[in-house]
Amino acid sequence: MRKPKITIGIDPGSEVSGMALFYDKQIIKGRNVANADVIQTVGEWSGGAKCTVIIETLVAYGGRVRTETLQTCKWEGELCYRLSLERNVRQVLVARSTVKAWIFNACPEIVLPRLVKVMEAAHKRSVSKGKKGLVRADGSMRQASFQFIDDRIVVAAIKSLLSIPTPRPGRSNFYGLHSHSWQASALCAYFLLKDQPLIPRTT
Repeated sequence: MRKPKITIGIDPGSEVSGMALFYDKQIIKGRNVANADVIQTVGEWSGGAKCTVIIETLVAYGGRVRTETLQTCKWEGELCYRLSLERNVRQVLVARSTVKAWIFNACPEIVLPRLVKVMEAAHKRSVSKGKKGLVRADGSMRQASFQFIDDRIVVAAIKSLLSIPTPRPGRSNFYGLHSHSWQASALCAYFLLKDQPLIPRTT
């Protein structure tokens, strides 16, 4: 019997990291794990078998660098080094913007309606501060862009792409996904599904 391909997604945080486990292209579970326990969890989930670990990597950006961001950078470096010592682990680094761009094209019927609302809200906030907002020189709104995809849109897209049901109010997610582990699942989904044909995007 063929053993499934093991893929583990990790969204590094300053103290806690989101993790998700996939067998082939099927999500198995997700969890938020203290950074001190991440390497152990990778070992437990892989069982010592060969696995691919997808890590969200930070990229340069403008603006103030928070203490949490610096801590996350340090942890990402330590994480990559420690995983490099594991013979069964193959590492792949993926930027969040890459995942957002893929989600934007992968499920437009989920993304676009939500994205319009997010951009409209961002425009109103900008105008209320006396700024230009998200309008062009001719006064029309900018086209929808993956840059405005937020965590809620990521969750909605991953639910659709992986057929994850929304639990009843007061009940936890079937796979244990919560906050950071959703992004970890998005990393795995991108890596495993990115070569599949995309749904044509309509505007």
